Amino acid sequence: MFEELTKSMQDEKTKNWKNPIAHSVVATILYRLSTGKNNNPQLPLLPFEFLVTQRVKGAAKGHYQIHHGGHFDVTDINAKSAAVREIREETGFAFNTDDVQFVAMFGPELYRSNMYLKDNPTDVQNPTLILDILKEQAEPTAPFVLTLFIAYTKDILQHQETDGEVNNQEWLTIEEIVARYGTSPTFNYCSFLFEVIKYFFRSHDSCRNFFPDSSPGKYYLYL
Repeated sequence: MFEELTKSMQDEKTKNWKNPIAHSVVATILYRLSTGKNNNPQLPLLPFEFLVTQRVKGAAKGHYQIHHGGHFDVTDINAKSAAVREIREETGFAFNTDDVQFVAMFGPELYRSNMYLKDNPTDVQNPTLILDILKEQAEPTAPFVLTLFIAYTKDILQHQETDGEVNNQEWLTIEEIVARYGTSPTFNYCSFLFEVIKYFFRSHDSCRNFFPDSSPGKYYLYL
Protein backbone atom coordinates (compact mmCIF):
# COMPACT_ATOMS: atom_id res chain seq x y z
CA MET A 1 0.00 0.00 0.00
CA PHE A 2 1.00 3.67 0.40
CA GLU A 3 3.82 3.08 2.89
CA GLU A 4 5.49 0.74 0.39
CA LEU A 5 6.02 3.59 -2.11
CA THR A 6 9.26 5.53 -2.39
CA LYS A 7 9.40 9.13 -1.11
CA SER A 8 9.20 10.56 -4.63
CA MET A 9 6.21 8.33 -5.44
CA GLN A 10 4.47 9.45 -2.25
CA ASP A 11 5.15 13.10 -3.10
CA GLU A 12 3.62 12.64 -6.55
CA LYS A 13 0.48 11.06 -5.12
CA THR A 14 0.01 13.66 -2.40
CA LYS A 15 0.77 16.84 -4.36
CA ASN A 16 -2.94 17.72 -4.73
CA TRP A 17 -3.96 16.97 -1.15
CA LYS A 18 -5.24 20.01 0.70
CA ASN A 19 -4.53 18.40 4.07
CA PRO A 20 -2.25 15.42 4.78
CA ILE A 21 -4.54 14.12 7.52
CA ALA A 22 -6.64 11.27 6.12
CA HIS A 23 -10.40 11.17 6.45
CA SER A 24 -11.37 8.07 8.45
CA VAL A 25 -14.63 6.73 7.02
CA VAL A 26 -16.73 3.56 7.01
CA ALA A 27 -18.92 2.00 4.34
CA THR A 28 -21.26 -1.00 4.41
CA ILE A 29 -22.84 -2.97 1.58
CA LEU A 30 -26.24 -4.43 2.49
CA TYR A 31 -27.54 -7.67 0.99
CA ARG A 32 -30.49 -10.06 1.19
CA LEU A 33 -31.51 -13.35 -0.40
CA SER A 34 -32.54 -12.96 -4.03
CA THR A 35 -36.27 -12.79 -4.72
CA GLY A 36 -35.83 -14.22 -8.22
CA LYS A 37 -37.71 -11.26 -9.67
CA ASN A 38 -35.64 -11.04 -12.86
CA ASN A 39 -36.89 -14.44 -14.14
CA ASN A 40 -33.45 -15.24 -15.52
CA PRO A 41 -33.30 -18.93 -16.55
CA GLN A 42 -29.59 -19.05 -15.68
CA LEU A 43 -28.46 -19.35 -12.12
CA PRO A 44 -27.31 -16.01 -10.66
CA LEU A 45 -23.65 -15.51 -9.79
CA LEU A 46 -24.70 -15.16 -6.16
CA PRO A 47 -28.09 -15.89 -4.58
CA PHE A 48 -28.21 -12.34 -3.20
CA GLU A 49 -29.50 -8.88 -4.02
CA PHE A 50 -27.66 -5.73 -2.95
CA LEU A 51 -29.18 -2.42 -1.89
CA VAL A 52 -28.52 0.40 -4.36
CA THR A 53 -29.55 3.97 -3.55
CA GLN A 54 -29.20 7.44 -5.04
CA ARG A 55 -27.64 10.35 -3.17
CA VAL A 56 -29.77 13.47 -2.87
CA LYS A 57 -27.34 15.51 -0.77
CA GLY A 58 -23.64 16.34 -0.72
CA ALA A 59 -20.85 16.36 -3.28
CA ALA A 60 -22.03 13.12 -4.91
CA LYS A 61 -25.62 14.33 -5.32
CA GLY A 62 -27.35 12.37 -8.06
CA HIS A 63 -24.84 9.51 -7.97
CA TYR A 64 -25.91 5.93 -7.33
CA GLN A 65 -24.11 3.91 -4.69
CA ILE A 66 -23.76 0.35 -3.49
CA HIS A 67 -22.39 1.36 -0.09
CA HIS A 68 -23.78 3.32 2.86
CA GLY A 69 -21.59 5.13 5.34
CA GLY A 70 -19.61 8.23 6.13
CA HIS A 71 -17.22 9.84 8.61
CA PHE A 72 -16.74 8.83 12.22
CA ASP A 73 -18.77 10.69 14.82
CA VAL A 74 -17.41 11.64 18.26
CA THR A 75 -19.96 9.23 19.78
CA ASP A 76 -18.70 6.22 17.80
CA ILE A 77 -16.77 3.68 19.86
CA ASN A 78 -15.13 1.99 16.88
CA ALA A 79 -15.52 1.39 13.14
CA LYS A 80 -18.37 -1.08 13.59
CA SER A 81 -20.38 1.31 15.74
CA ALA A 82 -19.81 4.04 13.14
CA ALA A 83 -21.01 1.68 10.41
CA VAL A 84 -24.15 0.74 12.34
CA ARG A 85 -25.00 4.40 12.98
CA GLU A 86 -24.49 5.39 9.34
CA ILE A 87 -26.61 2.48 8.07
CA ARG A 88 -29.45 3.46 10.40
CA GLU A 89 -29.26 7.13 9.39
CA GLU A 90 -29.18 6.48 5.63
CA THR A 91 -31.32 3.37 5.13
CA GLY A 92 -33.33 2.87 8.33
CA PHE A 93 -31.96 -0.62 9.02
CA ALA A 94 -31.24 -1.02 12.75
CA PHE A 95 -28.25 -3.36 13.01
CA ASN A 96 -26.15 -4.31 16.03
CA THR A 97 -22.37 -4.22 15.77
CA ASP A 98 -22.27 -8.04 15.68
CA ASP A 99 -24.32 -7.93 12.46
CA VAL A 100 -21.68 -6.18 10.33
CA GLN A 101 -18.73 -8.16 8.98
CA PHE A 102 -15.36 -6.74 7.97
CA VAL A 103 -14.36 -7.15 4.30
CA ALA A 104 -11.38 -4.90 3.49
CA MET A 105 -9.78 -1.48 3.85
CA PHE A 106 -9.18 1.11 1.12
CA GLY A 107 -7.01 4.20 0.88
CA PRO A 108 -5.43 6.62 0.97
CA GLU A 109 -6.71 7.09 -2.60
CA LEU A 110 -10.12 6.20 -4.05
CA TYR A 111 -10.31 5.65 -7.81
CA ARG A 112 -13.19 5.53 -10.27
CA SER A 113 -13.77 2.06 -11.67
CA ASN A 114 -15.80 0.02 -14.13
CA MET A 115 -16.94 -3.59 -13.86
CA TYR A 116 -18.23 -5.96 -16.48
CA LEU A 117 -18.79 -9.64 -17.19
CA LYS A 118 -16.98 -11.47 -19.95
CA ASP A 119 -18.24 -14.81 -21.26
CA ASN A 120 -15.98 -17.79 -20.76
CA PRO A 121 -15.97 -19.69 -24.09
CA THR A 122 -15.06 -22.96 -22.37
CA ASP A 123 -17.64 -22.63 -19.58
CA VAL A 124 -20.71 -20.53 -20.43
CA GLN A 125 -22.16 -21.01 -16.96
CA ASN A 126 -19.15 -19.40 -15.27
CA PRO A 127 -18.21 -16.02 -16.77
CA THR A 128 -15.27 -13.85 -15.76
CA LEU A 129 -15.90 -10.72 -13.72
CA ILE A 130 -13.51 -7.91 -14.64
CA LEU A 131 -12.81 -4.85 -12.49
CA ASP A 132 -11.15 -2.00 -14.38
CA ILE A 133 -9.83 0.60 -11.91
CA LEU A 134 -9.20 3.86 -13.74
CA LYS A 135 -6.47 6.40 -13.04
CA GLU A 136 -9.10 9.04 -12.26
CA GLN A 137 -9.27 9.70 -8.53
CA ALA A 138 -12.72 10.14 -7.02
CA GLU A 139 -11.39 12.58 -4.41
CA PRO A 140 -8.03 13.90 -5.71
CA THR A 141 -7.60 16.55 -3.00
CA ALA A 142 -8.22 14.37 0.06
CA PRO A 143 -6.78 11.10 1.41
CA PHE A 144 -9.12 8.51 2.90
CA VAL A 145 -8.85 5.47 5.14
CA LEU A 146 -12.04 3.53 4.46
CA THR A 147 -13.17 0.40 6.29
CA LEU A 148 -15.61 -1.71 4.25
CA PHE A 149 -18.22 -3.98 5.85
CA ILE A 150 -21.12 -6.13 4.69
CA ALA A 151 -24.40 -6.78 6.52
CA TYR A 152 -27.24 -9.24 5.91
CA THR A 153 -30.66 -7.63 6.30
CA LYS A 154 -32.68 -10.75 7.16
CA ASP A 155 -34.76 -10.23 10.34
CA ILE A 156 -33.40 -6.67 10.72
CA LEU A 157 -35.96 -3.99 11.50
CA GLN A 158 -36.08 -1.17 8.94
CA HIS A 159 -37.38 2.17 10.19
CA GLN A 160 -39.11 4.49 7.74
CA GLU A 161 -37.44 7.63 9.08
CA THR A 162 -33.93 8.39 7.73
CA ASP A 163 -31.71 11.45 7.42
CA GLY A 164 -32.74 11.97 3.81
CA GLU A 165 -29.24 11.61 2.33
CA VAL A 166 -30.33 8.88 -0.10
CA ASN A 167 -33.52 7.69 -1.77
CA ASN A 168 -34.72 5.38 -4.55
CA GLN A 169 -33.80 2.22 -2.66
CA GLU A 170 -33.66 -0.75 -5.01
CA TRP A 171 -32.48 -4.34 -4.54
CA LEU A 172 -30.46 -5.65 -7.48
CA THR A 173 -28.46 -8.77 -8.33
CA ILE A 174 -24.82 -8.55 -9.38
CA GLU A 175 -25.84 -9.06 -13.01
CA GLU A 176 -28.36 -6.23 -12.81
CA ILE A 177 -25.87 -3.88 -11.17
CA VAL A 178 -23.19 -4.63 -13.77
CA ALA A 179 -25.64 -4.22 -16.67
CA ARG A 180 -27.05 -0.93 -15.38
CA TYR A 181 -24.12 0.73 -13.64
CA GLY A 182 -20.96 -1.20 -14.56
CA THR A 183 -19.60 1.59 -16.77
CA SER A 184 -21.57 4.49 -15.33
CA PRO A 185 -19.51 7.52 -14.20
CA THR A 186 -22.15 8.23 -11.55
CA PHE A 187 -21.92 4.89 -9.71
CA ASN A 188 -19.83 4.60 -6.52
CA TYR A 189 -17.88 2.23 -6.35
CA CYS A 190 -17.44 -0.95 -8.38
CA SER A 191 -14.23 -1.75 -6.50
CA PHE A 192 -16.18 -2.07 -3.24
CA LEU A 193 -18.64 -4.55 -4.75
CA PHE A 194 -15.78 -6.49 -6.33
CA GLU A 195 -14.23 -7.05 -2.90
CA VAL A 196 -17.57 -8.25 -1.53
CA ILE A 197 -17.96 -10.72 -4.40
CA LYS A 198 -14.45 -12.01 -3.68
CA TYR A 199 -15.47 -12.36 -0.05
CA PHE A 200 -18.34 -14.68 -1.00
CA PHE A 201 -16.53 -16.71 -3.64
CA ARG A 202 -13.28 -17.36 -1.82
CA SER A 203 -12.57 -19.03 1.48
CA HIS A 204 -13.21 -16.96 4.58
CA ASP A 205 -9.54 -16.69 5.51
CA SER A 206 -8.30 -15.64 2.08
CA CYS A 207 -10.74 -12.74 1.89
CA ARG A 208 -10.00 -11.20 5.26
CA ASN A 209 -7.11 -9.15 3.93
CA PHE A 210 -6.03 -5.54 4.21
CA PHE A 211 -4.83 -5.25 0.62
CA PRO A 212 -7.82 -5.16 -1.74
CA ASP A 213 -7.61 -4.60 -5.48
CA SER A 214 -7.66 -0.80 -5.26
CA SER A 215 -4.83 0.50 -7.49
CA PRO A 216 -5.37 1.36 -11.19
CA GLY A 217 -5.39 -1.69 -13.45
CA LYS A 218 -7.56 -4.64 -14.46
CA TYR A 219 -8.47 -7.41 -12.04
CA TYR A 220 -10.12 -10.70 -12.93
CA LEU A 221 -12.37 -12.92 -10.87
CA TYR A 222 -13.00 -16.31 -12.46
CA LEU A 223 -16.42 -17.35 -11.30
